[in-house]
Amino acid sequence: MQKPVETTRSQETKRNPDLEALLTELNDALGSCSRQPSVDSSESVPKIFVFGPMRSGTTLMMQCLSQAGPFAYPTNLLSRFYKAPLVGTLIQQMLFDPRFQFRDEMALELPEHLFSSYNGKTSGPLSPNEFWYFWKRFIPFVDGRPEAPTGKQAKAFQAELNGISNKLTKPFALKAMILNEHADALYSLFPGSLFIRMVRDPVFNIQSALEARQRQFGDMETWYSFKIKAFDELKELDPLHAVAGQVHAINQAIELGFANIPDTHQLTVSYEAFCDTPGTYLKGIAEKIQEHVDPDHWRELPEKFKTTNQWRLSRYTEQAARDASEKMERFIRNASSTRGSESA
Repeated sequence: MQKPVETTRSQETKRNPDLEALLTELNDALGSCSRQPSVDSSESVPKIFVFGPMRSGTTLMMQCLSQAGPFAYPTNLLSRFYKAPLVGTLIQQMLFDPRFQFRDEMALELPEHLFSSYNGKTSGPLSPNEFWYFWKRFIPFVDGRPEAPTGKQAKAFQAELNGISNKLTKPFALKAMILNEHADALYSLFPGSLFIRMVRDPVFNIQSALEARQRQFGDMETWYSFKIKAFDELKELDPLHAVAGQVHAINQAIELGFANIPDTHQLTVSYEAFCDTPGTYLKGIAEKIQEHVDPDHWRELPEKFKTTNQWRLSRYTEQAARDASEKMERFIRNASSTRGSESA
């Protein structure tokens, strides 16, 4: 049986309550300012939304996009202004944008390990951030599960996200896994954007997600990442089968959502293939939105990355994970068909 979502974090992943309180106070003050920066809130610059199950390579994709040069992205610094991201954007530009530097007053050393992370968390003020506090301002949660924004929430979401990307003047790349089950709804809000789907060998995706549970909570029993439609069907299962079902349910939901997005606005990227030739895929992303990509901004990246697709768990064997993956893939497809017929 699964423990409730995010009950007790491990010591390494616990939030800093003093920082949380400070950020709340700061953002409440900024959010209530009567005058916000004046920006164009139309979709003048495309977004690059990255989807995929937890531990499928989404962080590596974001780190490569952030280091490539032609793309903007939510940084660890910007994430701390989640109620006033446009103010945060101006502050970030003042501090770190080369156009506004003066005699290296704000010179910043990049973190030593640009392409490392801890359960999706990166190091350094200009490293990519998941930006979930920003997303959660606009996304309604039903029984703990994220839904697509509608009405006034959707319009406010469009305006702020467009405003940030237009101010940064580059295609704005960000993780969108919070809406893994609503990719097509997100496309309806940002039809000029690019949607990337990360896929990984499910056996090693399952292993990595189990390891993430262990790091985050000190056990493998606690649910990790956002709730999904199949949560109630998976929560009573043992960790191996629950995670296998979670991975396949997310992959199936993204596949269904992407079926309603034009091919010109989507790209499926294999984690394993991306590690082998990341430059090829980054250029493929650029080609999809080439009119917005400045070719002079490209920076050199590693030619390849080593995958983490080696079996490490002692609790389960690789064959047990493979069997669970195949079983739960069938289960999820049958459960999805049942839910679909009940709602018809």
